[in-house]
Amino acid sequence: MTQSILIVDDEAPARERLERMIKSIDSCSSITSAKNGYEALDKIKSSPPDILFLDIQMPEMNGFDILRNLEHRPFSIVFQTAYDQFAINAFEESASDYLLKPFEIDRLKKAYHKAIQDKIFKVPHQLDNVLNNHKQYIEKLMIKQGNTLTQIKVCDIDFFTSKDHYTCAYIGEKEYVLDLSLSYLENQLDPKTFFRCHRSQIISLSKISRLELGPQMYVIYNSSIRVEVSRQNRSKMRDLFRLQKSSSKCFNLKRED
Repeated sequence: MTQSILIVDDEAPARERLERMIKSIDSCSSITSAKNGYEALDKIKSSPPDILFLDIQMPEMNGFDILRNLEHRPFSIVFQTAYDQFAINAFEESASDYLLKPFEIDRLKKAYHKAIQDKIFKVPHQLDNVLNNHKQYIEKLMIKQGNTLTQIKVCDIDFFTSKDHYTCAYIGEKEYVLDLSLSYLENQLDPKTFFRCHRSQIISLSKISRLELGPQMYVIYNSSIRVEVSRQNRSKMRDLFRLQKSSSKCFNLKRED
């Protein structure tokens, strides 16, 4: 069966060497490549491969950033890198294998066939729950605007909201449309910084200017934007807000009667 393969690496010699090696293992494979994260995301979203060979250390967006901008991963992942310190993170991302550069053809052959099996049987390869202590939260998001991808930092975002089957991120009054669901983002964002205050909204705790209390509860941002907090989350919202503001001793719980 022909395998579609995407090689992502910022170094052209590394991409070319890996392509030659894969062709020597499977001459029928269909191989494309990407030289950076922007190009990789565009290719993955338009035509997902069967196997993704992914470098880790790349400028602007590393391999983990690429994966965290994908809600669905219908492919096997083989990391290939010159650094061994990312192995735990790699298997946390359900990688089939982790190749240390420079690797030889026999080592690649094992990784390649393992990736094919994982794709066929959808077998996850994850370490034990101890990996939860090493969880890496998403720090950058890729936003498609027209035919270009724009990178924004998660720490700059005030809140996320879901509307009409898509998700928007807001920085001040500027809106960015994402193709990631709130449920996916909830699991990928640092819970110390972001809180799902409503089924349709996730807020940045550090950006809140004040809480507005009354028949409804709202979080207020400096831009005067109001985001409603669901009834079941109001008590937790008060506690989280106080915790966030305690270090600066700045509390602003405004009651609207």
